[in-house]
Amino acid sequence: MLKEVIEDYKISFVHIHHMIGNFFNIMKVCEEKNIKYAVSLHDMYLNTPIVSMIDDKVDENKKYPVDIEVWRETCGELLNKAEIVNLINHIY
Repeated sequence: MLKEVIEDYKISFVHIHHMIGNFFNIMKVCEEKNIKYAVSLHDMYLNTPIVSMIDDKVDENKKYPVDIEVWRETCGELLNKAEIVNLINHIY
């Protein structure tokens, strides 16, 4: 579907705001279509695939929903291949 959207709307650049609910095949599709992309970083999700880092206690043995080493390798590839990596600093 992503390939069709890119072709139908003649998309020439992709901005990845977040990866929650998305698939990493976006890298492959962008590469196949020779489309550059930007990634915005505004939380720790690409480092640790959990929605909230807030917990009652620190749990060194926390179970992640995926193999954490594979996750971090794939996220590193996503960032390394990005044309732009934008760090969004939220001040609360």
